[in-house]
Amino acid sequence: MRMKPRGSDFLVAILFSLFLLITASGVKADTGSKYLVEAQANTTSANTAVEAPGNTLAASTNPVEGQGNTLSASVSGVSTLPEVTVKAKGIDQAQAFDEMHDSLNKVNILSQDQINQTPAKTIAQAAEELPGVGTQHDTSEPRYIDIRGTDSDFNIVTFNDTIIPSYDESNRSVDLDDIPAGLVGEMEVFKTILPDMDAQGIGGQLNLVPKYASDYPDGLLELKAEGEYFPERNQPGVMGWLTWAGNYNLGGKTNLGIVVDGGYQYSRFGIDDLEDVYSDPGTDPVSPHSVDDYEFRYYDYERDRAGIGTNINLDFDREDKLYYNLMYSGYDEYRMPVWHTVYNNLDAYASDGSYISPDGTITLPDVEAQANPVDVEKTMTTKLEQYRTLATGLGGQNDLGGFILDYKASFSYACNNQPYDYGYEFKDTSVTGSLTYNNTPNNGNSPTFNFSGLNGTDTNPDNYILDGGATNGTDNYQVAQYGAKADGKFDIPLGGDDTSTVKFGTAARLEYTTYVNYNYTASPTAVLQMSTVLGPSNLNFYPGGIYNMGPLPGVEQTESLLNNPNPYVGPYQEIDPVGDQGGDYNNWEDVYAAYAMDTIKSGNMEVMGGVRVEVTHIDYNWWSAYAYDSNGNPTTELSAAIPENGAINYANVLPSLGMKYTFNPTFLTRVNYSQTISRPTQNEYIPDFSLPQALSAQVGDAIAQFVIGNPNLKPIVSNNIDSSWEFYPEKGSILSCDFFLKDITNYIAQNYSQVDNSGGVTQWSSYYNIPTADIYGVEFQYQQQYTMLPGILGGLGFRGSISFIGSEGELSPGVYGELPSQSDLIWETGIFYKKGGLTFDVSGNFTGKNLTVVGDPNTDNSPNQYYDDYFQINAKVQYAFTKDFTVYADGDNLNNADLRYYEISPQYPIQNEYYQPSCDLGVDITF
Repeated sequence: MRMKPRGSDFLVAILFSLFLLITASGVKADTGSKYLVEAQANTTSANTAVEAPGNTLAASTNPVEGQGNTLSASVSGVSTLPEVTVKAKGIDQAQAFDEMHDSLNKVNILSQDQINQTPAKTIAQAAEELPGVGTQHDTSEPRYIDIRGTDSDFNIVTFNDTIIPSYDESNRSVDLDDIPAGLVGEMEVFKTILPDMDAQGIGGQLNLVPKYASDYPDGLLELKAEGEYFPERNQPGVMGWLTWAGNYNLGGKTNLGIVVDGGYQYSRFGIDDLEDVYSDPGTDPVSPHSVDDYEFRYYDYERDRAGIGTNINLDFDREDKLYYNLMYSGYDEYRMPVWHTVYNNLDAYASDGSYISPDGTITLPDVEAQANPVDVEKTMTTKLEQYRTLATGLGGQNDLGGFILDYKASFSYACNNQPYDYGYEFKDTSVTGSLTYNNTPNNGNSPTFNFSGLNGTDTNPDNYILDGGATNGTDNYQVAQYGAKADGKFDIPLGGDDTSTVKFGTAARLEYTTYVNYNYTASPTAVLQMSTVLGPSNLNFYPGGIYNMGPLPGVEQTESLLNNPNPYVGPYQEIDPVGDQGGDYNNWEDVYAAYAMDTIKSGNMEVMGGVRVEVTHIDYNWWSAYAYDSNGNPTTELSAAIPENGAINYANVLPSLGMKYTFNPTFLTRVNYSQTISRPTQNEYIPDFSLPQALSAQVGDAIAQFVIGNPNLKPIVSNNIDSSWEFYPEKGSILSCDFFLKDITNYIAQNYSQVDNSGGVTQWSSYYNIPTADIYGVEFQYQQQYTMLPGILGGLGFRGSISFIGSEGELSPGVYGELPSQSDLIWETGIFYKKGGLTFDVSGNFTGKNLTVVGDPNTDNSPNQYYDDYFQINAKVQYAFTKDFTVYADGDNLNNADLRYYEISPQYPIQNEYYQPSCDLGVDITF
């Protein structure tokens, strides 16, 4: 069997981080400096550090009761739990709420302490706890975020304000399942944008804040180690994480703070998936639930995820400082194997409906007699994908006589590399007899099958012949982004305590992307029966084991036979190099910005006005592999690919206004107006049809589909109005209500055309700007720990948020409706407990359905497709035996939520994936 290449860069990174951690742990931090005493004085919340004997922040100093408060029994006099006071490492959620309270624009902040209450291992998992943030799942984990339900392409993700590029070559959505949650100290979701922020982000911006050594005034060396269990395949997993932080006084007011952390996670899990393709409604199906193809899909995944990070702060005084931060993460994902059993051509048409029973059962009396007889495919693939994300920045701040200068240089990088994707297909075309199925039970989620009438013609491995030989595909997509910015600000006294703060600056971001792909085929040279390479023969899957995959090709047997000299297939060759090159490209997207803003503070009122100008220049280069007709449609393939290029230029003037009024320290309101943009994706503007994008899940319908980019597209511009009301009844609690409206111009939609000819149907799709679209909604958030309750009940708390969202626009010429990728309902809720060393958190997260594919209005067999509602329950319980030793257990997806797509309406599921719950047991040790 072929050896799997491991991520050697991950190994080097982890060894390097361990070296730094071990080296740094031998140095004692100086906690006696004036700077550190001041830092300690700013962390008086009772949940900001592990209480140690002799700590000057003991509970007797009368800390404020608030969220996460875990006062010991000797102080409160009511708790009967052991006197172990576990406090936050880094800032706690109460401090995060303080930051939200002080912000001029609307922001939601999630602290590392609250993230640690949940089972979240990745940024995407943690983001589910943020109000108004929905997630899109894939391969058993959340992957993308949708701020206020908007298309994830409309949002940006930054690390300490450095934009993180996407490693998905066809969109701008940042995959957040490759970034460990342990790499950040806070997560900030900005719902309104100020002029000194990048204007990309119609839905909002997620900023990942690095950990700061000053948040650990006593220093920190922490180890987390856990074992995992995935019952779907009865497989184990492991995770380890190390964090070290130290603070050093270098003399006088000069202080050095260093945080280094890193870790590794290994998971082996599986997915059971049933996918179906419905009969063409334009050809008179026998039933609304008539199905053309059923695919039983059995996945085995192995995932190696790792990350390292560091943040170094050199503070000369409060206004003069330098910093460097870095985040590097990713994972290698092996699919080994993916097995499919596919029953094709199940349509049964009869004008009198004689094949349908009253209960909806459909029987094909003689499958061989059909115009397109039933055939069964057994496919097996083994695949490796490697994902990497890097963000790093070097900058500083200086006080030049009252003029504050900030500056930063940054670099970020993302890569999606596929070293191999081997595929083998065995087909049985000798299926005879009757077949019965019923797609109506359980709303189509678990159809019933009766294959007994086929008399074993579909289960005999001798009947399956290797079809088309073997295939392999490789591709690589990389993004490198170079950035720099500088800004300055100064105060103008207005009399009394009133001030005007003027801020202005410039920024540049240069992004280079490149994509290449190759496809290889080993053509058949002799007949190979599946019985020669037979693997599992009786594999049950799906919840309850209700389906049987039948005989399958073995992984080791097939690969060892076909990847060596053999009599069945020839060598792997690139069959269509011109067509492969036709999908390759490289682009430059350069954005230059300048801004100015003025913020006036007078009494309880704070008013801001400003403008940002962004100039965008794009150079795109691609290879054209086809000749085009007079209408611009590709016809025949060229003998050699031709290099093509183009350029796009535009500028946007983006004004902002903001007002904040603080009625009293616990109650405030904001009104913000901002203008933001979303640039077209590469597949939307490159005028080449080879860029992959599926218009429909329909297969086998003699339909050729082409997507062609439009270089004349304008960026989407959104005029955003936000009104928020926030009430902080006590430390660590919040009650808020937010209203928002996004009036969008130049929304990008699809434009369809269709040509019918003797060879079938050809569908064309391109993109155009529609005049207007709207997104609007209201959000509510509430969180509080009920410390006023007696005894142990004082540890109980509740959090929850709910967002009701609406949208409308022109989806394609003359077709109006809800915007694609826009959820109409998002909510999250949690019950938590923190007192006396015991912590538990039970949470539920819901993201409402959204339109994923706009159907072609020119044809019946291309309906709308939807990502269905998704609701998941997670839980975590922790107990601290001492201030330095905690054990915990957690569970993900306790309700066994399924990933579900459907077309037209929920009764027509086209994909149903199940993962089962997973559970972890771990320890957290502080040295």
